[in-house]
Amino acid sequence: MGQRLCFAEGFENLKILDMVQMQHLTEVVIEDGAMVGIQKLYVRACRVLESLPRGIENLVNLQELHLSHVSDQLVERIRGEEGVDRWSVKHIPAIKHHFRTEDGSFYVSLSS
Repeated sequence: MGQRLCFAEGFENLKILDMVQMQHLTEVVIEDGAMVGIQKLYVRACRVLESLPRGIENLVNLQELHLSHVSDQLVERIRGEEGVDRWSVKHIPAIKHHFRTEDGSFYVSLSS
């Protein structure tokens, strides 16, 4: 329910993390050595989160990142080679942005 979520050491057996509807979340921090085995990360309906988790570059086993109904600012930070945080997600093979418009629900790949 708070604004900040911090993952310190541990969670080495965690394979999938799904962060859903954290309405007040503005910052996520993943410290080096935390969640070393994570393979899939879902960020869904965290609309005030404007940037990816700090430390996501340390999740070397992360295979999929799914962003669903998140802020435009977050997506723009990793979109294309010019995104300011693109460097931190280059190691992730599949990055998908799921969104809804008045024409329906869609997803686009943000993978390099």
